[in-house]
Amino acid sequence: MQGLSEKEKADIWKKKFVSSGLAPALQDLKEAEYENSQAIIKAPFSGVVANVSVRLGEMVKPGSEMFRLYIPTQMVLSAKVLESDISFMRKNDPLSIY
Repeated sequence: MQGLSEKEKADIWKKKFVSSGLAPALQDLKEAEYENSQAIIKAPFSGVVANVSVRLGEMVKPGSEMFRLYIPTQMVLSAKVLESDISFMRKNDPLSIY
């Protein structure tokens, strides 16, 4: 490639690059990397994943519920208690749930 200008060398390199099939492969790689970056799910808080409604590899629509997160230390229980049992209960008593 002696005697060629830098522009001519760049044009030859570009033609070889495109004709080799490397250009489309690199474009496919860029698209796959972008799709992968969009597939990462980050929770807005630290918690526990529950009620998973999707499977590995399954396609989901934007806005679809895939699972629920909860914070175990901030859970609230609402339960019905028999009137006859109320006298045995005090505020902040430990509770076992089965």
